Amino acid sequence: MVIDQCGCGDPRFPVIGNASHCFVFDPEQRKCLEERTKDLGNIHSSFKCRCQQPCKQKVFTVAYSEAIWPSKSLNITLGSCTMEPDQCNEHYQENGAMIEVFYEALNFEVLSESEAYGVIKMMADLGGQLGLWSGISVITCCEFVCLSCEILYMMAMHHYTAYKRKAWERSRNNEP
Repeated sequence: MVIDQCGCGDPRFPVIGNASHCFVFDPEQRKCLEERTKDLGNIHSSFKCRCQQPCKQKVFTVAYSEAIWPSKSLNITLGSCTMEPDQCNEHYQENGAMIEVFYEALNFEVLSESEAYGVIKMMADLGGQLGLWSGISVITCCEFVCLSCEILYMMAMHHYTAYKRKAWERSRNNEP
């Protein structure tokens, strides 16, 4: 229907024969394609879909091998075949198929998202930094107290020696 009316096929699907896909940047082809899509039941919500990553995804890999089935040594007369066994085998070889499906692996992978830097880790780091800086500030405060004590001691010693010197000079000046 889309190919007949628009002259091109939906680029999301394979086209038959020598038909070409619609060029979505051509407004005329795009409008025709959108109208036909709406007529067909709004397949895939037209071009205005929001494609998100699926929560679950199944990926199947295909591997096949081929052989003639049934083999000539197997004489089966299943279904509606009422002919001779050789003719039934030939009929099934031309018109039948045997399909066996095997799981390649029965394991699965879980992808989950987690925060790179959580609240608990942030609180632990903040506590560590606070401990580091408060530890440094306590040591610094102790050093300032020691420095103040030493400065007071040196000032006291300076005044004491100056007082002693003046007292010695007075006593020497008072001597006849």
